Parts: sequence; C-alpha cells; structure tokens
Amino acid sequence: MVRDWDFVRKILLEIEKYQVNDVEIDLSVLEVDIIAIIFNGKVNPSQNSKIKYHFILLMEEGFIRSNYEPGMNDEIKIYGLSWQGHDFAEKLRNDNWWNEVKRRAEEKGVALTTEALSNILTHYMNKSIDDFFGNGDT
Repeated sequence: MVRDWDFVRKILLEIEKYQVNDVEIDLSVLEVDIIAIIFNGKVNPSQNSKIKYHFILLMEEGFIRSNYEPGMNDEIKIYGLSWQGHDFAEKLRNDNWWNEVKRRAEEKGVALTTEALSNILTHYMNKSIDDFFGNGDT
C-alpha cells in the first residue's frame, strides 16, 4: 500500500483535536464513531485497511501514543499524539504551506519522505518567523 500524505495529515490533525479527552481508538474494530469524526463521516468500509495501515505507520514512527507493538493485530489502543506527533502536526497545519509543498513536489517529481517533508515545512516555518521578526533584525 502507498503512503498517502493527505491521509496522514488528516489523521494527525484530527487526533490532536480530540486529545483533550485522551480518546482510545480500538483499531481491531475500527470504532466507527471516532474514525467517522476523523474523516468527516465519509468512511467507506473499503478504506478500513488503508485507515489501519496509516495509523500503524504513524504509531511506528512515534507520532501517535499507543499500546502498539509490531505484529499486533488486536486491541490496538491509541491515546493521542506524542510530542513528536504534535511537532509534526504543527508543521502540517498550514493549508497554504501544505498545498504549496504538494504542488511543487508533484511538479518536480520529488518523493516526499517524512524527513524531507519535515525539513521543507520547517523552512516555511523559519521563513515566517524571520518575516515576523523582521528578517532577524532585533
């Protein structure tokens, strides 16, 4: 299965919204109410394997706090985002940056890895900070 960055972004940003209650999501049954919230009620049963796959990728990368261990198939519980997950979600949040990065990557035929995406979005963040503070002037 191919990693879908739009899917990854949606999952991280939506889990972050519901972290206040430390919501547990049982991926063994793909709790329809929580998953439907994340995907705006547009969950097609044919997407269940894609949803589970992306959740597992995000857990393996350390972006999502869970009880997951490699090889687990049942009773996977998700407790929210890790510190690293929050940082990555923050980089992914800006719609303008996100759309620009996707557009340019597609134009140039560049593959987006987690590291590359993080570096590119960090560049956008740093530029915004520099602009805000007057290009480094104190």
